[in-house]
Amino acid sequence: MISGNPTPENQLNTLSSTAYHINGTQVKVLSISEDGKRDRFIIDLNKGQYLILTTATWLPDSDNYLKSSGYVSYIFRVNVQ
Repeated sequence: MISGNPTPENQLNTLSSTAYHINGTQVKVLSISEDGKRDRFIIDLNKGQYLILTTATWLPDSDNYLKSSGYVSYIFRVNVQ
């Protein structure tokens, strides 16, 4: 789960989460959970250690100069048992 979801006026345009084997080989793109919330991903992986790369992007909006634009990436090491 991704906590701290931004306020409605600062909602992100894209959110992706990709799983990699600990050696760096891509395993799969994780899907958003079935409840439709954009802050939860399903991790359905075999046992082992993985790196999860999550990236969010905010695109510029010429109609709203107060809107943020940019991106952020996080990587997590997880152990699936």
